[in-house]
Amino acid sequence: MSDVNALVVSAQSLSLSKAGLVELQTSLDANAELLATDISVAVAALEAGALTPHAHSLAWVHILHAMCIPPSASAGMGQPPHSDPNTDKFLALATILLKSCDPAQVRKDPVRFARVCGELRDVAVAKNLPASAIAPLAAAIAAARPSPDHLTPQHAMLFQCCLLAKCFNAALPVLLQPVYEVDPSTTGLKSRDFLTYCYYGGMCFVGLRRYDEAANLLLHAITAPASAVSAVVVAAFKTFTMTSLIGGGVVPSFPRFTPPVVQRNLKALCVPYFALSDAYKTRSGEQLGKVAKIHEAAFAADGNSGLLALVVKSLVKRNVQRLTQTYLTLSLADIASAVHMQGGAAEAEKQVVCMIEAGEIFASISQRDGMVSFHDVGTDQYSSVAMAAQLDGEIREAMAMSDRVRSVDEAVKCDKTYLAKISSEVGSELAGLRGMKVGGDMDYAGGDP
Repeated sequence: MSDVNALVVSAQSLSLSKAGLVELQTSLDANAELLATDISVAVAALEAGALTPHAHSLAWVHILHAMCIPPSASAGMGQPPHSDPNTDKFLALATILLKSCDPAQVRKDPVRFARVCGELRDVAVAKNLPASAIAPLAAAIAAARPSPDHLTPQHAMLFQCCLLAKCFNAALPVLLQPVYEVDPSTTGLKSRDFLTYCYYGGMCFVGLRRYDEAANLLLHAITAPASAVSAVVVAAFKTFTMTSLIGGGVVPSFPRFTPPVVQRNLKALCVPYFALSDAYKTRSGEQLGKVAKIHEAAFAADGNSGLLALVVKSLVKRNVQRLTQTYLTLSLADIASAVHMQGGAAEAEKQVVCMIEAGEIFASISQRDGMVSFHDVGTDQYSSVAMAAQLDGEIREAMAMSDRVRSVDEAVKCDKTYLAKISSEVGSELAGLRGMKVGGDMDYAGGDP
């Protein structure tokens, strides 16, 4: 193409058919330098309505990609000026595209589309407006993924903006959607995108106080295949330790499929967190408090002081729960003494009341003599309609997962690469057997001479 105007005219006609989109993608790729050189003309075509975001989404992606701020000016590499008119213009146009694009067109170039989305996030964060990027990025996820099962680069971008804006509930619908497909060829996903998806998603779960789900998602980052340890994995492990203690009271051992290089380096880089986990195992509030005090500066530097306080509180709750397994009645003073509460009976009463209200223990307090009576868990709480519906839903999920695993197993058995590898291994074993010498003298231990 000789000029951008001719490229715009071509985009108008070629966007009408699937075959035309393939040709348009080739043409836009070949003219990427031209777009970057005459970007003002291309942007004017967008603003004038010569190219619309839904009918000509592919052309919009290429033009906005050419308009992107250079990487050296992105967030983290030098902050772009907040009042730059080009930055404001990019933010406005990118928001329009993400909210109204044609999914079939933007999937023609997932890498460029991901870059445009990433630039939108960077500009919004640089302007201290992360909340403004949440709705566009949520729409971009729906457009970029071939199915709800697919993970995209936009997932991590959305979670990061939700985290910075403290709008954790906005991330919840995407967080609760299970991910089963990781396909870089169709989504432009990179390994770092997966790690940041796990980390930022886990942090959003922390913001929602759903600690078990946070730990589960963070564990995926820790166990991801790796040849070296990244800063994201280290940060994920630190938060994983905290959320595991808060949610379950124990930090699980590394799964056997955790990369050895990750296991070795985490033990060296996260000493305070391993010490905290070991202290928690002792069930001693005094020992846990001592370790927390020793490494207080390290936890504060990691931004985990709040989680540290919750870890200490969770041990108190678990120690109270253990008392319910041993005693039928116990005085508030005895509870305070057993759990090492400095506030005595008054603090013990406050703690027990909070746990009763939260459904963490079943007990009653006698105000007359300060005695606490622990009760068995009744079966009535499991006989409700809501519980039956929940059980039915979980059974259906388990059945669906079983079908999915069976389908994947069948697909692997029929995969040409897998069959070729198995055939090669079997062939090598047979060749080794044919090379063995059979017969000759044999010496059996313990036999006759």
